[in-house]
Amino acid sequence: MKNYLKVAGILGAIALICSALIALINLATSPIIAKNDEKIVNQTYSVLYDKFTTKASNKKDSTFKADSDGYITKKVEALDSSNKVVGFIYTVSGKNSYGGISLMVGVEKKGNEFVVCDVEFLSNTESFASTVNAHLKDKYPSSESTDIIITPYGKDDVSTNTSMNWQSVNSVDVKCGATYGASLIKNMVSAALAEAKEAK
Repeated sequence: MKNYLKVAGILGAIALICSALIALINLATSPIIAKNDEKIVNQTYSVLYDKFTTKASNKKDSTFKADSDGYITKKVEALDSSNKVVGFIYTVSGKNSYGGISLMVGVEKKGNEFVVCDVEFLSNTESFASTVNAHLKDKYPSSESTDIIITPYGKDDVSTNTSMNWQSVNSVDVKCGATYGASLIKNMVSAALAEAKEAK
């Protein structure tokens, strides 16, 4: 019995020491992680500004109507040099049983319609992350590609469109080997585009 207590005491002490070390490491690294996350967000805003037809160079926080799935977490107005609103940049996040995805979606007004001009990853923790990355690059305008592959009838057609209207977003084929991740992206992009259309 004494041996069991001795082993239990040693294991308990090891667990406490490990917990204290993990807490200290977390305390030391959390500001660095937060700073890196902020840097990624600011770099992504810069990339998105370049995708607007009228170059956006500034942003202003804006209110948004929450979507039913809660994908939209932030909305900013993209402003040109004369502070005219040229579009919106949405931060959207979602999770499924395979992980989570956070995106920034640039939505621009062209004529009487809103179009998606850029979709960029902020984070992707999906199990099939590389497949989801390739899907976004192939199906949506992003800094990684100017060619969008459209497969409405099972045959690959390459379009050099730099923006997607509502119909294009709705017709994105999500069969890619990571269907749940692809569906999550499509739903989040659709939520951003729908909010922009309502906001006008």
